[in-house]
Amino acid sequence: CQPFVWIGTNPITIYLSFGIIGYDTIARRLAGGSVAAWLDVHVVRGLGTVTLVALSLGAVFALARFLYRRGIFLRV
Repeated sequence: CQPFVWIGTNPITIYLSFGIIGYDTIARRLAGGSVAAWLDVHVVRGLGTVTLVALSLGAVFALARFLYRRGIFLRV
């Protein structure tokens, strides 16, 4: 449950960071192209896309954890 606490304390920051940071771009740089294509061909079709989404979600959790541990909370 702890990752949901991290996200719940900074939902506005996480939402705004999607437009600024571009988590999908980070995931494509890490596992896009040949890695995703290899997973689609040799393991299971669609696994490359699932991997990219999992990396994007991991980046969101990493940012949320960083903000939570530092005590940075955006309030409106």
